[in-house]
Amino acid sequence: METLGARLKAAREQKHVSVSQAARETRISANHLESLETGRYKALPGGVYNRAFLKMYSEYLGLDPQAMLDAYHAETSTPAEKPAKPGHVSVQISEPWFVPHPIVLWSIMLLVSVVTLYFGRGWISDVFSPYFTQRPSPAQTLVKPEDQVPAPVSAQPQGSPASGGEVAAAPSSRAEEPLPPQAPGSIRLHLQITQRCWVSVTSDGNRVLVKLLEPGDTQTFDAAESLYLILGNAGGVRATINGKAAKPFGRDGEVVKVSINGQSVNELLEQPDSPRNAR
Repeated sequence: METLGARLKAAREQKHVSVSQAARETRISANHLESLETGRYKALPGGVYNRAFLKMYSEYLGLDPQAMLDAYHAETSTPAEKPAKPGHVSVQISEPWFVPHPIVLWSIMLLVSVVTLYFGRGWISDVFSPYFTQRPSPAQTLVKPEDQVPAPVSAQPQGSPASGGEVAAAPSSRAEEPLPPQAPGSIRLHLQITQRCWVSVTSDGNRVLVKLLEPGDTQTFDAAESLYLILGNAGGVRATINGKAAKPFGRDGEVVKVSINGQSVNELLEQPDSPRNAR
């Protein structure tokens, strides 16, 4: 089948016109005319310019412009190309190189939670225990009585070699029970409750009391080295340390922490000329 360029060249030669003469008469570059006749369409400006040049050259040579344009489209179009459907957009989503299994993620989260709770259990207990404790009825306690303090204290002095240095807290009772003599160098704390107060006591690193105490309750604790208190209502507690009156630990409704050891005992005791002793 005769190509578009061959038909244009044959028509020009039949008209006995050279390429340069046709370029002068059509005002189209001779290079563009040669590109049309040889089928080198990529050398042309492209788009509407190619069709405009072809239409003018076809009219100049006496050929049907529409037939020439149809032949041009037939030669320049690619049969394999199919027009895309309107409104259809092809999106290619690249998958990540690593997608962890949900069980792996849950296992990691559980491990982090367990480690956090394990290392922060002491801080959480000391700081938030007073706020999470509900106020039960007067007869109700936060823990069982047998879990609050160690076994009843024997008549043997506490902290002696025979007892292995263990220190026990005296049981809580509204009626005072006789206490054994205080071991030399130890610390004895006596609490008198004037207002309802949540109390936590740690003796030498061992928790010996966690309880909501009522007005009139008394508690006595012995320690070889140190005592640590958390009071939910510091203004509702009066205390003596080693038989001497202690300073008020805080105001009514105030949550305080008190550390009692050999270095802090003197700072916690009331001075002889304090207003409380003056009365």
